[in-house]
Amino acid sequence: MDLATATIADLLRMVKSVLEVPPDDGVAAWDARTAFVRTIGLALDRRGLDGDSLIRHGLADLFQAPILGSVAVSLLSEAQVPGLDRLEVDPDLNVQGWRDAMKLQGPRVNFSEAMSHALYLTQGWVTFAPLETLVRMQPVASEELDQWARSVDESSRAAAATYRWAVLRLVEPNLENWDSTSLRKEYRHTVMAVDAELPASLIAEASLDKDELAHAVARKSLTEDEVRVQAGWNDVREAVVKQAKMLLRQGRCAEAAALFEFLLGQAPADSWLRNNFAFCLITTRPGDAYVFLRDAQRLSYKPISLLLYNRACCAGTETQKREVLFDANRHWLEDLESVPVPAFIWRRPANAPYDFQTAETLDVRADLGIIAASLATELGDMDRADIWQKRVAELGAIAS
Repeated sequence: MDLATATIADLLRMVKSVLEVPPDDGVAAWDARTAFVRTIGLALDRRGLDGDSLIRHGLADLFQAPILGSVAVSLLSEAQVPGLDRLEVDPDLNVQGWRDAMKLQGPRVNFSEAMSHALYLTQGWVTFAPLETLVRMQPVASEELDQWARSVDESSRAAAATYRWAVLRLVEPNLENWDSTSLRKEYRHTVMAVDAELPASLIAEASLDKDELAHAVARKSLTEDEVRVQAGWNDVREAVVKQAKMLLRQGRCAEAAALFEFLLGQAPADSWLRNNFAFCLITTRPGDAYVFLRDAQRLSYKPISLLLYNRACCAGTETQKREVLFDANRHWLEDLESVPVPAFIWRRPANAPYDFQTAETLDVRADLGIIAASLATELGDMDRADIWQKRVAELGAIAS
């Protein structure tokens, strides 16, 4: 893609895709990663924007999550928690160096307190460390890390929140993945016409449906329950899911499941954790995964299209397949999501129908329709399969 003609959203998506996957070990790979991010930053600067701040704050979770996730894995493995004592830390990160810098040493480190402290320290690191240090995910001296964390004030937090919102509205169409602050900022700007305090070029590239936005704000406020906040899981949840995604891409499903199972033990009524734990079990323990997904559905997990797709992936018996088709049909007719639902899913490639591979989908509604047609065909209900195929075609026609 020509950087000179690329949209701002395209530039941010490119740098996001690079930061989402740490490079293979080796100086040359890290040098190339750093040079690419620097190039995108300069391209954003040439648009009259602050490229450093957009990348640093707008994509802060991509710098923090690998650090927090790897530190979490290291702590859990060291504590010899049943089922977690064989977890391996990310070999591409200097996890020991990070733990030394965070002063997280010793066998009696409290996990929740340690992760809250790690989050506090990495927020300062993201705010003040040179961008190259962030891209290379390098630990620094503990004194410097402490000083940066103490220097984060309300003005820097507010600026970071604004940049995070600006980037989310350009690269993350799924409002379920937005944080509360960004949702409120978008609502005030879109519905209440409050000045965004951002360059016009950033605001002009995206617009959101007002009804969908209002629903997302309401859902987010209702799901931020006191138990999860008190336990501190909101702070590390995103880091854990990104770490689990990396494990899944490496085929380490049992380790990814162990992370979610541990967190689920702290918040058993959390439908989000229950869905993600089940997701990790789909390829190895589909029967158990199906049960956990039914539980997540009873706990009102959203988006429902993603949950139903996951249920379809692990439906093994005729009864389960008919249950999924019944629920999917009702969902499609009564409350199908009005906008595309991007998601991280399991998918069977055409050349290997019995092997699952992880994939990013732009709209899991279409994937649900495709797998529903497949289930109907397996059950010999060709009329129902034809209905589902037409529904998928209609979705495609609307999108185009």
